Amino acid sequence: MARTKPVIAIEHLEDYTSEWLLLEYKHASSLYQPLVITNARCYYDILRRITKTYEKSILELEGELYTSQSKLIILDPLAQETLSHNDTKNAEIIVVGGILGDHPPRGRTYKLLSSRTTRALIRNLGSKQLSIDGAVYVASRIINGGDLKDIKFVDNPRIKTITPMGFELEIELPFTYPVVQGKPLFPRGFKELVSSRLLYEEYRELESSREYRSKHKCS
Repeated sequence: MARTKPVIAIEHLEDYTSEWLLLEYKHASSLYQPLVITNARCYYDILRRITKTYEKSILELEGELYTSQSKLIILDPLAQETLSHNDTKNAEIIVVGGILGDHPPRGRTYKLLSSRTTRALIRNLGSKQLSIDGAVYVASRIINGGDLKDIKFVDNPRIKTITPMGFELEIELPFTYPVVQGKPLFPRGFKELVSSRLLYEEYRELESSREYRSKHKCS
């Protein structure tokens, strides 16, 4: 399983899919390859449209996707040490938690993933809560020889928009984003989703996901 650079795996840890989540996954796939999605469960048919996808959790793919959990790096904001380029040299897989952020964070990557292994290397990408695609971008910079201290970030970026009723609206995102070419690294279409359809779309997608989970008996 020799590779020139590690695979990045997004471990899908939400109990639903939504337009926001899929937008981040698609953007992440455009930022780095090879990238796979794991732990798809009953969402396999949805997620495989984005990139190569596995139904099983990353921890169940030992011997199939990678040789040993000792070659695995899990990116967890609660980790004590920060990811370095040297860490990535011997890694086969670097895992990003597929979680839409909470405010305040609930430590779900640790609860749902990194606490389940004692053999993988656990690292953070700094103390701030990043988006999924933002974490993939930062990890890719470090894989390619960069250092976290050389990457610029913006905390709590604001998005200004005009509502269909003509009111000016400013939305603050309680997360941290990498800055690329002077701007927060957002997926294409993200501002429109957040500013004009976020509440409706997320509610609709959550209701649709509940029906989907029930129909497909998703655990």
